[in-house]
Amino acid sequence: MVQFSSGGHMRVRQLCAAAMSVVLFASSACAGDYNADFALRFPAALTRFAGYADVAACGNASAASKWTTSVNPAATDWQPSQGKLKIDATPQFSLLDFEEGSQIYVTTECLGWHSPGYGTFLPAAAQIWSNEASTALQYDFKFDAEVYQLQWGIHPTEKWAFGVNFSYSDSHAQFLMSDIPVAETDSESVTGRAGILYQLTQQWRLGLVVDYGRSRNDNAALVMTTQGPKPVQADTTTDQFSFRPGVCWEYAKDSSVYLDYQMLLLSDSEAGHLDLHRFSGGVDHQLFKGIFVRAGAIVDTTGQFGWTCGGGVSPAPWISIDLAYQHDFFPELVPELGHSQTFVFSASFAF
Repeated sequence: MVQFSSGGHMRVRQLCAAAMSVVLFASSACAGDYNADFALRFPAALTRFAGYADVAACGNASAASKWTTSVNPAATDWQPSQGKLKIDATPQFSLLDFEEGSQIYVTTECLGWHSPGYGTFLPAAAQIWSNEASTALQYDFKFDAEVYQLQWGIHPTEKWAFGVNFSYSDSHAQFLMSDIPVAETDSESVTGRAGILYQLTQQWRLGLVVDYGRSRNDNAALVMTTQGPKPVQADTTTDQFSFRPGVCWEYAKDSSVYLDYQMLLLSDSEAGHLDLHRFSGGVDHQLFKGIFVRAGAIVDTTGQFGWTCGGGVSPAPWISIDLAYQHDFFPELVPELGHSQTFVFSASFAF
């Protein structure tokens, strides 16, 4: 999670709040249907992101998916690696392109290892960075982060699977004027996730994912005074909770319809609260053996809507390549960065 907010002693709080309200366009009138400032809308937007193209193309609906790419860590061991060494390597690349000019790039590396009787272990790392581009606020926006993750899942019976995920991220975000930071935040975040997957019938599968994360944020801003610009600093914390059930109908072998519901609760020690309810759905259809087409959508209770499409090919059991396109998938960031397009590429190799 990455935050922009204000806090600390009362005087510093007041100064930071004044600076952030100007720099971050924090008023509800500017935030459209999202009655929260950038400190909450930015992490809320990032929870929509999916690095795996097959998930991204299905509207991110995957809580009941059987594939390792699922948001549900319980799926990690549902279908063990096809390689002789039971090892999978998965590189990914994503481009988030916003109409105001900002572009965010994400590269991810995952390495999965299946140990019979002990489940599958999936360590991963991600590198995130952006260009420096103007926003609707006439300030430039710049962002970078590193994420480290360890995921484990086990499929002990034919019908049940369980999994957990722990991640750590370190990020830095700035608003600049003529290359001078007018507001910036350094954040460290730790998140834990747990999931359950249950095969209800031969065609129906249920999933549940719950996660909780906390971020510590060091904020700095420039405040205009009668003596000129004055730097102020403050620390805040942000808590994030997500509850996500999902259902999958596998109407043919490896062809499925997904539907997820997500309740997302964000609370910042200075920026307040943001509660969101989202519904996402998608279709993953196998045209021919190893050739897939996908489509999906996501909508929330504020009326924001985004759609997705994509496809994948697996010419041999040891390789798969997937592509996805997402249209307007980050509505929380429209006031500052504008509407978005997202392009996702991922590949998987079994050894």
